[in-house]
Amino acid sequence: LLRHFLLQLTIVAVLFAHWLTTRPPTGCWETAIGQELYRLLVVDFFISTVLLSAVRGVRYLLHARYGPARGRAGPLAPYLTPPPFCIETHSLGLVYNQTLLWFGVLFAPPLVLLVALKLLLVFYVNKCELMYLCQPPARLWRSSQTQTLFLVLVFVSLFGVLLTHGYLIMQVPVSEGCGPFRGTQYMYQLFMQGILKLREEHLFWRAFVYITKPAIIGGVLLTMGVATYYLRAKSRAQIAKVKLLKELLCLEAKDKEFLLANLSKVARGKDCTGEQLDRIELVGGGRLNGPADRYYTDPCATWRYEESPHKPDVGAGTASAGTTNSTSSSSGYQ
Repeated sequence: LLRHFLLQLTIVAVLFAHWLTTRPPTGCWETAIGQELYRLLVVDFFISTVLLSAVRGVRYLLHARYGPARGRAGPLAPYLTPPPFCIETHSLGLVYNQTLLWFGVLFAPPLVLLVALKLLLVFYVNKCELMYLCQPPARLWRSSQTQTLFLVLVFVSLFGVLLTHGYLIMQVPVSEGCGPFRGTQYMYQLFMQGILKLREEHLFWRAFVYITKPAIIGGVLLTMGVATYYLRAKSRAQIAKVKLLKELLCLEAKDKEFLLANLSKVARGKDCTGEQLDRIELVGGGRLNGPADRYYTDPCATWRYEESPHKPDVGAGTASAGTTNSTSSSSGYQ
């Protein structure tokens, strides 16, 4: 996937470098780049959509006629399977077309309509392929993983487009005989001097020149890289912490299950042998040993209170008039 994406970016970068280095000195190089982008989009549509769709259709017909589903036992029968629908390839095609649109919108604004029409046709062609010709993909992508990955690829392509446009606007002289920027030496001069009416001695202009220096831009990029690394490290630490907490919760659940099972056995008397209980495990993890065990010495594991500091005499439960609380007699289990 990454190799495919880098190959597409390399193709666009090589084409732009060729167009900029071999442009005619007296011609309109902006128009030439716009025309080449039109041709590139049309050729890409016929190759990646029309031609490959025809190949997939032929492959599906061979599968339907000579494949294993027809009971044929030829040597090529195991290889005559329906073509798989490659989600990542089609997604990279969308990123590639969007990159071409961003590159060409500066030189050919009507390119937006052509790309919109192309993507509309590509959508319906891919829909028909998926429903009638292709089999489900062998590798399934999670929604969060796919969204993160392709957002990163779109960001990289957009960043490359912005760098290229910045170089063209600031460093490449415009054509003298055509284009909306004729009459100026560089593209940015039309915006700065013609629209904002700024001159070189203006404060805003000097501030703009200062912040666009390579050292300032490099410092900003370095700061962004450090911030990205810090956020990534923090995210990985939080993920590790959440994983550790989940493991601790699982251990706590197992401990509670073990202790509740022991208490259930004690309540049913399954762990008693007719002798007095020498040790009782509590839920809190503590143990009662020695003199305190006389409260839990019933052979049938029934908890009883043999003595209590608040235990009144039997039959002495009389309540006096005028008081709000009454005392009741209680007796232990015999």
